[in-house]
Amino acid sequence: MLHPSTGSVGHDGYGYGFLGWRPESGDGPGAGLDGEAFRFAHCLRIIPERRWAGRWQNLGMAGMLYLGTSGFAYNEWKGPFYPPTLKQKDMLQFYASRFRTVEINYTFRQQPAEKTLSAWREATPEGFQITLKAHQRITHWLRLANADEAVATFLDRAKMLGPRLGPILFQCPPNLPYDRSLIENFVGYLPPMYRYAFEFRHPSWIEAKDLLASQGAAWCVAETDEQPIGDGRIAAEPFAYLRLRKLEYTNEELLAWSGRVAEAIERGGDVFCYFKHEEKGAGPILAERMGALVEASLP
Repeated sequence: MLHPSTGSVGHDGYGYGFLGWRPESGDGPGAGLDGEAFRFAHCLRIIPERRWAGRWQNLGMAGMLYLGTSGFAYNEWKGPFYPPTLKQKDMLQFYASRFRTVEINYTFRQQPAEKTLSAWREATPEGFQITLKAHQRITHWLRLANADEAVATFLDRAKMLGPRLGPILFQCPPNLPYDRSLIENFVGYLPPMYRYAFEFRHPSWIEAKDLLASQGAAWCVAETDEQPIGDGRIAAEPFAYLRLRKLEYTNEELLAWSGRVAEAIERGGDVFCYFKHEEKGAGPILAERMGALVEASLP
């Protein structure tokens, strides 16, 4: 899917054009550093005050990387990521000046209010994507069976985000085993105008991976400390969906992930990638490092 440049201007005043600001352009933060020195400084947050668009944010004919975190409204992030005095009502606007997407998990337990969705839409720029986790009534109570009405209710509210609406994530319980007819019926009902991703936690669901791709739904790759993901190509059709949930990632692990993400983007696939929220505020720091490393991995 193509995502042409908007040519808009970010909160820091730098243009978000086709390739974005580059360090060798001679202005902006990091001016005077060569490419390698700039990327190193960016990864270590030596240049934290301003952000700009890199190639991973708008790649023309290649795919797009939508990189962010699960959630954004955390007081623990004040200092490590947010300015210490930032009000909670201003967090999303600040967050959206750094990242292109956020994954909202509280919609799993609560239907979002219309006022909340409108506020999210107004606080974010054109091109920003808000991913919503589907309500537990769909995935855990009904377990995907006879869920047409529940899905319709959820999507009817979600569509209020308009063009800000990103993928809908269906996270299924670990005690739900693979059932081909169940998933065929469920996916067959989904309206085709939205993007969908499925996170299955019972190992038998690996059999559904090709079926989902044939129906235009993404297979969610979820990495945890208990279940690390090995090496291998990221499936980028119809798009890739990554949930990186480990508490810590080494530079070597981030380099490995960034290389796989860059390769998927070069193949023309969009990649949605979310780091976990945790108390120390490392999630957005890891996401920013990943962005810089993906930038460095692209030709």
